[in-house]
Amino acid sequence: MRVVLLTLNAYDMLVGDGETVGGAQLQQVLIGRALADRGHDVIFVENDAEHKTETTVDGVRIVTRPSREDGNAILRAVLRLLDLTALLGRIDPDACYVRMPLFELLPTAVYCAVTHTRLVYGFAHDSELGTDPVVFESRLTDNAVYRRAIRTARATADVLVAQNAHQERLARKQYDCPVVRIPNGYEPRDDPGPSPFPDDRPVVLWVSTLRPWKRPELVLELADRIPEALFVIVGPAADEAPELYERVREGARQRDNVRFEGFVPYEEVDAYFAAADLFCNTSTDEGFPNTFLQAWAYGTPVATLTVDPDGIVSSEPVGVHGDGDVDRLAAAIDEALGDTERLGSLETGAREHFRRHHAIGAVADRYERVLGGSDD
Repeated sequence: MRVVLLTLNAYDMLVGDGETVGGAQLQQVLIGRALADRGHDVIFVENDAEHKTETTVDGVRIVTRPSREDGNAILRAVLRLLDLTALLGRIDPDACYVRMPLFELLPTAVYCAVTHTRLVYGFAHDSELGTDPVVFESRLTDNAVYRRAIRTARATADVLVAQNAHQERLARKQYDCPVVRIPNGYEPRDDPGPSPFPDDRPVVLWVSTLRPWKRPELVLELADRIPEALFVIVGPAADEAPELYERVREGARQRDNVRFEGFVPYEEVDAYFAAADLFCNTSTDEGFPNTFLQAWAYGTPVATLTVDPDGIVSSEPVGVHGDGDVDRLAAAIDEALGDTERLGSLETGAREHFRRHHAIGAVADRYERVLGGSDD
């Protein structure tokens, strides 16, 4: 089976270099590598850039197409459409997989419809199915016309893939095409590396791109309420919010129990997850955060303010939940860190939940069937 994955900016993660990371890209990289290991012909389509070359990494082929930065918006859109359609024609895939409401979904949907190529679309974020999708943040995409076009393109998919029960329920209401739920997967490293934390204080880790809806400034508030713990913030600035990055970095500098790491390469970040006592999520909403899986894979429980896909944190011994209230989350974190026996029980529960539900092999099995023609 020849499978195309439209990632556009997963190159750094594929080759193990650079500063571009993202949850949707990580899932595509893991799935693509797993499929390549099974003998499938896997091709990642990337935007061209000065540091990118067409190559093969871990059995995965990387091809590029012009990024089209010059000219007016309409001309760029037309050229991007033509470029991608021509590239797909040269590759001649059996299936195309898109995860995120990229502009490139539009020409891909047209190509797949005309050539009878299987199209699989994966929802990356809960808000894609809501009335105010946070994933549409640019001037080009944050409008009714673009949203309608993306919805129409999604509706042509052979299968829509939801990460969680909430997405699955909404997708079944909004679309007539088949919807399947496939959880995110992860593959922990045999040796994540030495602990990056220098002292014996309990560590609460926060990892993500610093975007407004991720609410990283709340980590500073939690640190003020739990001074005996070390709070570590890892992540790059978002293009749309560089001032947030600077504000949080300055806030961390003013506190002796907050460490601001900024960007940490994907190849090195597992050491942070493995050594932390708790992983903290402060987002307003997400799909199924990869960071939850990275934490659970190493037995690190999750402390979440709001996000709780499928109610796992509320119903299983894998972490603590703030139910949307910062005071409640601070109290839950403080209590967990102060109770060695309970923390140990959460660590065991997190590791066991990951093993049962999110090992990449089982997830790749599902994608292999869906991309190959099954709606199950």
